[in-house]
Amino acid sequence: MIFKSRIVSAQWDTWCHFHQGTYYLYYLISEDHSWEGFGVATSDDGVHWHDHGWAISASAKMVHYLGTGSVWPDPCNPGRFLCNYSEHRLDEEGKRRQCILFAWSDDLIHWTKFDDEHIFWVDERYYEHYGRWDCIYAIPQPDGSYFGTWTATPKGREDQNGGIGFGVSRDGIHWQALPPADIQPDADESGAMMQIDGRIHSMFGHFGERRPAGMHAYVAESREGPFRLSEKNAQLLKAWHTYFSRYFVAPDGILINHHAMDGRNDKTGKSITYLAPFKKLLVDAEGVQRWIWWEGNERLKGLELQASDAGDFQAGIIVEGSLSVSDHDHAELHFDVDGAPYVIRVFDKGVVEFMGFDAEQRSWSTLMQADRELPSIGDNTFRLLARRGMAEFYLNDHFMECCMLGCPDGHSIRNRLPEQETGRSGPTLRMWEMSLCQEGGEQAPGGK
Repeated sequence: MIFKSRIVSAQWDTWCHFHQGTYYLYYLISEDHSWEGFGVATSDDGVHWHDHGWAISASAKMVHYLGTGSVWPDPCNPGRFLCNYSEHRLDEEGKRRQCILFAWSDDLIHWTKFDDEHIFWVDERYYEHYGRWDCIYAIPQPDGSYFGTWTATPKGREDQNGGIGFGVSRDGIHWQALPPADIQPDADESGAMMQIDGRIHSMFGHFGERRPAGMHAYVAESREGPFRLSEKNAQLLKAWHTYFSRYFVAPDGILINHHAMDGRNDKTGKSITYLAPFKKLLVDAEGVQRWIWWEGNERLKGLELQASDAGDFQAGIIVEGSLSVSDHDHAELHFDVDGAPYVIRVFDKGVVEFMGFDAEQRSWSTLMQADRELPSIGDNTFRLLARRGMAEFYLNDHFMECCMLGCPDGHSIRNRLPEQETGRSGPTLRMWEMSLCQEGGEQAPGGK
């Protein structure tokens, strides 16, 4: 919603790193085919980005996509950083096989590849030869080593297009795979994990065969597992609207990045995606993973508008207000995009529905529903961020969902109060234009 590279055709997964006052955003590049490298952008505030373009391109040996990675400090060379990414290459039988590669940087912008002697191949003691082997997320340990999780297909898994793997490294470059942990229900892609208050909180992706597609919260008492799906707020993101979340550490806490989809496809047929606004990780008193409004996003607010005015949907708007709900009724926030009506219905205990009006069928349809299983609160505050076919909604600063509205080319967005005769308590509103005004907001000055 807040950043898409204008240097390349399209982007996909993102990962982030913070170092000495600068946010570094890495994004998979889709130019002539799916995911053939990654680029980098920088920001002083986590909101306004300067795009540097390509950082790593695929080797001539790659026969399929280049996969996501992450960044961590080099424990053996202070001031140097390491990253990983993956490629599919042909093995001795001429079949496609995925492998993990590494690169290093002194400035987090310009990257140098390690040679092929440093490739991390599938450890066939525990994982499938032709399974997934992709996307190490490295977690520093007290002794200076790293524990990692990545997408890997455990031995014997019938579906080889996914799974969760684990390993350790003393130097961040040479990795030793560990046996897969017990994960119930099984998951398809490893996003990230973090140790908080003695427990391991993880984000694993699902394609939809075993669970609804999207990112899900898992919890374990130790890194060895077992990992179990969270009893509350299990689905963190719903796929086909948004996907692939990662953690990164910033001065004001653990932040989450992911991408959002605007409803269009690029020339390779892949979804057009944007970096979504960062969220802040909160583990509540029940041990449940929550995503909340990151205060740094206040810097998104530009010119304040009258709530009754039409906003520029291409530039983006932020709407804030209050509303009341009860266990027997709901509140509604109405808005139009170029005259097409939408409604966000807010129910008790953190249940939200995004509704769109089908002009041909002359009926309302549910675009998305989220249930965050929150405590009951009668009077609520909300935030709505909307831009270029995407909308994010927060209730009492809890992230509800990021919804693809299906109107990426819309120009005008206008808030509408519900009709007074409904008997519901209408929201009070304030509205700002997003401050992403540099030539449509794809990049802004101030990055390093």
